Amino acid sequence: MRLPANSALSIPGMSLPTGHVFACLAETLLMGFEDESEHGSYGALSLEKIRALLAAADKHGFELGPSGYVERPDGLGTDSFAA
Repeated sequence: MRLPANSALSIPGMSLPTGHVFACLAETLLMGFEDESEHGSYGALSLEKIRALLAAADKHGFELGPSGYVERPDGLGTDSFAA
């Protein structure tokens, strides 16, 4: 997921472009922004939860990032991103 406001966040060990996080971390950030205390997508998903998460992502400026994350077989990060 692409973070809002052209974020310069880069997390060591997360082989993603600057300003991007995995969807699971994006969900956690959004839950914090929305002061949500449930478990999010843990367990069964419902259409209601998905719609609420999409609305929160839109509200806070999160966007889909590149779809080409490829884990290297040697465990040393990624090979490339597809735009």
